[in-house]
Amino acid sequence: LSEDQETGEIHLRHHVTADGYYRGKKVINKVQDIQEVEA
Repeated sequence: LSEDQETGEIHLRHHVTADGYYRGKKVINKVQDIQEVEA
C-alpha cells in the first residue's frame, strides 16, 4: 500500500486513489466535480 502525496489517502501501488489522484496529481474528474464546473 502507498500513501498519496497530495491527499494522504492510502491506495494500492500504481493505482488511482478513490478521489482520482495518481502520484499527487488529479487525473480523473468525478461526475460531481464536472457538474460543479459547468454550473
